[in-house]
Amino acid sequence: MGQSLFKNNNGSTLVMAMIIVGVIALSGLNGFYIWYRHQSSTVIKPNPLSVSVSHIAQADQAGATTRNQLVLGNWGVELPLTADIQDVTYGYVDGNTDNNHLGLSTKALSLLDPECGPSATPPGTISRQSAATHDNNVAKNDPANFPVYDTKVGRYYFTYEPAQAQCSDDQDTNNQQTAAATLFKAAFQGIKAVQ
Repeated sequence: MGQSLFKNNNGSTLVMAMIIVGVIALSGLNGFYIWYRHQSSTVIKPNPLSVSVSHIAQADQAGATTRNQLVLGNWGVELPLTADIQDVTYGYVDGNTDNNHLGLSTKALSLLDPECGPSATPPGTISRQSAATHDNNVAKNDPANFPVYDTKVGRYYFTYEPAQAQCSDDQDTNNQQTAAATLFKAAFQGIKAVQ
């Protein structure tokens, strides 16, 4: 009696089994994709920095002025900001897995083209390396593969690098990127330990 039940199926059991296996495989691939995207986003975008822009009254040669300071609390440094770049935005550069490369941009520039934002193609990048890494890189004497940063603040060495590429298809936006890069470079010259 049991064999007569399966005689009329003519392969439909096999088709059903293949459909079920296919659905399970698609569900597994979808789960893997979601997991992979979550893993990628946590590597590229780590915990945010403790960064703030504070207003500090300082006297310069022309008299008392108010200057802004970009305070990178987790890095223990600050740098002065002129009025042209006090709307600074910052973030880890995409693809950076060691949290030692911080992209700098301005809100105005990021609004013109998101690719000009701090995590994409920012006007400039501040990078740091520990004293041990610095000393090892000096010993290797191969700056192309083992860069040596020259500005020491506390236990780290820092460097500033302007953008290596234009961030937009619009030439006016690229001109603003270049101008911001020059201003960030000047600000980097004033980098110091947080006080």
